[in-house]
Amino acid sequence: MIGIDFGNQSCFVAVVKDGGVETVDNDYSLRATSSVVAFSARNRILGVAAANQRMSNLTNTISSFKPLLGWRWDDFFVQDELNKLPYKVIPHHSGGVAVEVNYCGKDKSYSVEHVTAMLLTGLKETTEVVLKGEIKNCVIAVPSYFTDPQRRALQAATKIAGMNVLQILSEPAAVSLAYGYYREDLPDEDEAPRNVVFVDCGHSSLQVWVCAFSEGNLKILTSCSAPSLGGRDFDSLLGLHFCTEFQKKYNIRPESNPRAYLRLLTEVEKVKKSMSSNSSVLPLNIESFLDDMDVSGNICRAESETISQSLLNGVETTLKNCLKDSKLQPKHIDSVEIVGGSTRIPAIKELISKIFKKSVSTTLNQDESVARGCALQCAILSKSRGIKSFKVQDIQYHSIRIVWDESLQEDGWKEVLPLHGPIPYSDSVTFHKQGNTFKFKVKCPLAEIGDYSIDNFSYELGDTTELRLDVGMNADGIFNLNEATAFHNNPK
Repeated sequence: MIGIDFGNQSCFVAVVKDGGVETVDNDYSLRATSSVVAFSARNRILGVAAANQRMSNLTNTISSFKPLLGWRWDDFFVQDELNKLPYKVIPHHSGGVAVEVNYCGKDKSYSVEHVTAMLLTGLKETTEVVLKGEIKNCVIAVPSYFTDPQRRALQAATKIAGMNVLQILSEPAAVSLAYGYYREDLPDEDEAPRNVVFVDCGHSSLQVWVCAFSEGNLKILTSCSAPSLGGRDFDSLLGLHFCTEFQKKYNIRPESNPRAYLRLLTEVEKVKKSMSSNSSVLPLNIESFLDDMDVSGNICRAESETISQSLLNGVETTLKNCLKDSKLQPKHIDSVEIVGGSTRIPAIKELISKIFKKSVSTTLNQDESVARGCALQCAILSKSRGIKSFKVQDIQYHSIRIVWDESLQEDGWKEVLPLHGPIPYSDSVTFHKQGNTFKFKVKCPLAEIGDYSIDNFSYELGDTTELRLDVGMNADGIFNLNEATAFHNNPK
């Protein structure tokens, strides 16, 4: 029984063992496994080994593919992501997204779901070797902003990988569980809950949520996110800054050479991390960078913050929106916890403290808390010996609508699952329609979930049919249309 944090840059696997939670080492004796799949003339390479050969096999090394999971080729988000990827991305015959690589001397294409399944298979096999046993069950996490189609795509990938997933858990729920499970200072259920704000800024996204804790129970109250605001975006702005500097200084354009630009981003990330603990001017030196030319530059924290101001404004907006949606005052918040590598950026820490009027706390392991929470949830669902029950009340992160006529705008749709409503959730909604066919779409704000058609129910001219739909959202955050019932209503 394991928990998996499938990240955009790295994956972590955790297991409940001897009354505690341990993060499992991979075959390189590292806890972090690179979210990278590579293809060569002889074999397929996964994880750390794939990341290590990226520079020499750039176009056949697939990384940062998680944001593409579950999107259709013509979605705006996909077209924006294409500019950030050094490998070839093509439309899949299903309408989704695929990558094209040269594998064993042949050009082949794989859907993003299949690439994800390859990585998950590698994680599973490596973990089984380390734990010396078969993995029967797991819980895997997804970001709060993942839409229904994205969750279904991950579900499909786990099936291809032969994994039995007990639950697809939201990252806010996973982190909150890792925080609250072992705490002995949580209030009783009849007392005021402990309200905790969590800020998770990772490689590709920002998530902020508020969770109320009581003994043996957690309830997510609200959540805000910025799906395209993470560490890589800070790296990109700093990278473009140095591209401009190097063009003036050396008359070269690193951004026009994918391999050189990737080297630049790698060095920029190192400097960015150093700036978290050092406010002085720091050097950036790269030997044999482009056309065998050595390059150098420097930057300080204050200059970096000026360059990244647009991103910091986005962080501030997301933090403020979360506080506003929670309907809580800063005095009602007991603590603010940070996770995710990019929350180490001093300017982000300052914004968090300023808005929530609390010093940030690092109770949790900033990189491993998602995997640890998933492992705990897997043990709870499996009713493992020695594991106490802990109720996790998650929320719906997107409102869900049934749309039958988009041209009518608000008169042509009806909300059936509210934003921030509890999940699992079920309800019945009633429509009064004429005719013996009801065609509609189910949508969330960012994606279409599916087309539906209910046909051949009894109808006579002039009659109105009362159509009742039983809808719901399961614990995986996936929409279900469970039943449709038609009631004949003759006004005569």
